[in-house]
Amino acid sequence: LDGFDWVGLPKLLYSHSFWISEGRKMSKSEGNFIDLEKLDHYVETFSLDALRYFLASNGPMGTTDSDFAEAKFIEVYNSDLANTLGNCFNRVVNMTSRYCNAIAQSPNASDESIPYQNLRAVVDLNPSDCNVTTIQEDYEVLDLSDVARMARDIIENIDIYIEVTKPFKLAKDESKLPEVGTILYNCAEALRIASLLLWPIMPTKCEEIWQRLGCDYKDQLDANGGRGKLDEWVQWGGLEPGTALTQGDPLFMRYSPPKD
Repeated sequence: LDGFDWVGLPKLLYSHSFWISEGRKMSKSEGNFIDLEKLDHYVETFSLDALRYFLASNGPMGTTDSDFAEAKFIEVYNSDLANTLGNCFNRVVNMTSRYCNAIAQSPNASDESIPYQNLRAVVDLNPSDCNVTTIQEDYEVLDLSDVARMARDIIENIDIYIEVTKPFKLAKDESKLPEVGTILYNCAEALRIASLLLWPIMPTKCEEIWQRLGCDYKDQLDANGGRGKLDEWVQWGGLEPGTALTQGDPLFMRYSPPKD
């Protein structure tokens, strides 16, 4: 408007779609708002990180409305967090404790009997790899669902890798323990990298993963105002052999709705 140029009104606005509730638009007449009281319930029941993950991975950042439905939330929580991330992490740490005295072993990359390259190819995000650039760009444009998908793909491949290599069977033969150590190191290393991708979405749980993997990223992030060195930290081999892995409570307990 003439005479109001000094206000500096924006010439371009970005918008995204909306949350709906249980398949319907939120409205006063419906009384179906996702209010602070309801959000507090989700935080108390599932954790703040679980709520953040659902909002980030299933949010309406594009042009299609997203449904905040309880059944969908529980499905995502159980599938992605309890079954995939939580179960995989506990499985790797527990097997490391049982078969390797809770110590990350020095991997034998030259052992051709271990198909470790199949796992490493999925997660080896070196600085020249476009995947690192893609992750950084995703965060810059707030494409959080794509970052969550990439991290989930890594973790799912760890589960596949465990089923292919079967360290729990190899461990029955004492001569195979070095091979078991290499397999479990690769799994822990892949989990470390996946947790780095997920940290902006789930800081509390990822910091717990770092603590149990003997990593010190939290101190470095605190010292640098929350800024890290993703291109360096995601390089394969960042988990130091000889590091103690700590067992603990499950990251996410599987949830079953109470029966009526």
